[in-house]
Amino acid sequence: VLPVEWRRSMGSIRLLPEIVANQIAAGEVVERPASV
Repeated sequence: VLPVEWRRSMGSIRLLPEIVANQIAAGEVVERPASV
């Protein structure tokens, strides 16, 4: 079972725009939103 924090993060990743998700998948550096 994943820690609650991890599950929250994984949920947020699914909500990211496809382009951003692709950048993360490609290993590109993506700045985190100030709200995180």
